[in-house]
Amino acid sequence: SWEVQYCAPSDVHSYYFLIVRVPDPDRVAQRLLQQGVDVGRRPMRNCAALDDADWGAKSFPVAEHLKENSIQIPVYPTLDDEAVHHMCEVISCL
Repeated sequence: SWEVQYCAPSDVHSYYFLIVRVPDPDRVAQRLLQQGVDVGRRPMRNCAALDDADWGAKSFPVAEHLKENSIQIPVYPTLDDEAVHHMCEVISCL
């Protein structure tokens, strides 16, 4: 199932893509790309890179799980209504 986190009306954001957790991200990304949706499986920050010299290595299993099970869908001000509707149609058919 798709999981989307919504912002509170008072929150301010600067999204240029939306991170969406999906069951099989590589398959979903491939199907979206085939339908012309510019979806990404771009590398997100490696949480293990947050090691601290004073505290040593850290483990972030939830963040790593989300990184491995997510895709990125474009969201930016110049994205027109037609592109948004197309993405919604393609996503709803998955």
